[in-house]
Amino acid sequence: MQRFTERVGNEFATHTEKTEEAWEFPESSAALLGEVATISIDGGRAQVRSDAHGAGVHEACWRETKVACLQVLNSIEQDTDPHPELPIAFADKDIVSNLVSGLKREAKKTRDPDQPCNRNLQKKLKEVKQNHQSRARPVQRFSVADIRDVDSFGYRVLHKATFENLHRAKRKAFLADGDRKLWGVHAQYFKEGGWIPILDFIHGTEYAFEAAQCASDQQEEAWSRYIEFITAIWQGKVKEVIHAIETYIEQQKQIPHSDSKTINDRLQKLREIANYFENNAQRMNYPQYRRQGLPVSSCHVESLIKQFNFRVKSTEKFWNETSLKGMLHLKAATLSDDQSWTHFWDSRYEHHASSTRHYTRKAA
Repeated sequence: MQRFTERVGNEFATHTEKTEEAWEFPESSAALLGEVATISIDGGRAQVRSDAHGAGVHEACWRETKVACLQVLNSIEQDTDPHPELPIAFADKDIVSNLVSGLKREAKKTRDPDQPCNRNLQKKLKEVKQNHQSRARPVQRFSVADIRDVDSFGYRVLHKATFENLHRAKRKAFLADGDRKLWGVHAQYFKEGGWIPILDFIHGTEYAFEAAQCASDQQEEAWSRYIEFITAIWQGKVKEVIHAIETYIEQQKQIPHSDSKTINDRLQKLREIANYFENNAQRMNYPQYRRQGLPVSSCHVESLIKQFNFRVKSTEKFWNETSLKGMLHLKAATLSDDQSWTHFWDSRYEHHASSTRHYTRKAA
């Protein structure tokens, strides 16, 4: 079963790559099921090994798997910001702490779901989801996954978006974190098509929280400063956050400190955070995005990456590179709301039916 899966996966990957290289599309006049199209890209991890040394694991290393989530959504445009106030989820200490620790991928202790603190957190998260009824609703999803370089991957995503007619959407958004390589993909392949670049608000939350921690000596003060930062970001006032960070840095330079190394490390971190916000400020106009009915979080691609990781990521799984690529293509096809998987099997059957298969005749 493993050998058959790897063989079919490699056939499917080759079939997909040939189609992309030829830039082939079937004639289609089908209308989109929604007015909004989004693309979000992020990376996962998988272990690969050299296949030039025979059996066993040789030259093992981690490789980045790239995943894109393309969606069609239903939402409405509004004249005013439908949610000008900060959602309660981002003003709750338990939820924010859990969120930030997950983004930082800190070592997590085994959690007992029956403990009071964990039951309380799950209850809060459930209430937040139930109260959040006005978000854009996905109606179609397509996925692309590979281990090739980011430029080649960007071309694959463009091909998929064009193949599925996503460029016809009235409103289009491209979501990612602050990785410059991902914004390079947007600039090269999607900027001219009118895809609005949006920085994932969740990653902005992480940086706001860290900035508040670095700019405060007490936990209560840090939380108060975080609420100030994240509220300004939610309301599209990221310049105020940048100004507040820079002002704090200048004030601390004028004060003598006994532990100069610690304070210098904190100030250096604050400069990096200020630069992060400065570089992404044009992608953080969240009130405008909400008025346009666009999502402000890349949570859908994060969820999609988990589904890929369940299959390919493990400390005890070591893939040959070609096998990993084939498996990613297979997984992407089965997680997409399209006919690429069916079309592949139809063409594969036709190819084998018309080819000369001596081994079949000999066995007969």
